Amino acid sequence: MRILKKKTLLLAVSLILLLSETGAAAFSYTNNITLNAENASWEYNEYVTNMEASFSRQLIDSQTGNNDNFVNVWELLDMERRFEAKLQKSLEKNPDLKLNNSSEPATVSDLEYHFSEKSLGNVFKKTALENRAQVSYKLKKGALTSGTELWLRGTPESKVRVTLPPGLEVNGSEGLKDRRLAFINERAVLKGRFGAAGEITLRLSENKTYGSNLAEEALKASKVEQKNESAAKKPVSDPSPNLFNYFGSLTL
Repeated sequence: MRILKKKTLLLAVSLILLLSETGAAAFSYTNNITLNAENASWEYNEYVTNMEASFSRQLIDSQTGNNDNFVNVWELLDMERRFEAKLQKSLEKNPDLKLNNSSEPATVSDLEYHFSEKSLGNVFKKTALENRAQVSYKLKKGALTSGTELWLRGTPESKVRVTLPPGLEVNGSEGLKDRRLAFINERAVLKGRFGAAGEITLRLSENKTYGSNLAEEALKASKVEQKNESAAKKPVSDPSPNLFNYFGSLTL
């Protein structure tokens, strides 16, 4: 998912789609992408603060409410449905996930958008908002494998976390800032930020790093075990003379 820069057409996943000329510092975003063999999910969080939080509430009131300076539950739910519809159309026209330069292997199977409950109430309050969206994808069988090139488009400079399927890791990337790689629950997890262009390319390969680490750990464990077995086989030395004499003096 993505939101283009200020003064451009913004992705309909966010309220910024309907706001213009706002302060960029009032918005921040995070992306959590999980890839499996035949499906994927993209969780998106948008944080809105300061005056923009108030503008967001006013926007909901004007779009789905009656301009009474108050956002109720039904107005909020109506706005969510509108955003989901716009997000669906936006992703159909401009996919945010491609495999080997094609969106065909990845089709949207479901999507949800949820406004923060703190959007409810008086539109003039400036309480910070956290809006969430999730897009689920169905992946063509065998599409994610060693040699696959994964392309993602997101909000420039936003944080991103990508969890790869078991057995795969990244052997090259473009557009990913502050790249960090870790292995969590036997899966490669890549963290960083989208660059200024808002596009990331990851080249996948067989997960040899984790297997290598396991082999090293197994070798170390084997050496420790052999050392313990060797120590256990050594004959037990006689008690020290002093200790033997001490217990011998206790005979009745």
